[in-house]
Amino acid sequence: MAEGQVCFSCNFWQDKIEHADKYIRINGNCYHAGPESPQTPSSMRGFDGRRFIILMDNGTRIETTNLWYQGVIPEHFQDELPDNAHFEHS
Repeated sequence: MAEGQVCFSCNFWQDKIEHADKYIRINGNCYHAGPESPQTPSSMRGFDGRRFIILMDNGTRIETTNLWYQGVIPEHFQDELPDNAHFEHS
């Protein structure tokens, strides 16, 4: 790899770090809540349109049917992407 370049995986997670406020992190996993659109069929939404209620550490409550899984946060990035939410049981 050329100097200054990073692998795909590191680049992926570095982008998540740079935009950490856009990502939901629960139990070392990363998620993104996409836009809610009644016109979008459930088969085209994250988790097939399943409904999730998420409580962010700052008190914000997110209700979504378009949650996208980004993956398990690698151990060497966990300090920079700590958990910031939990799933609320309905």
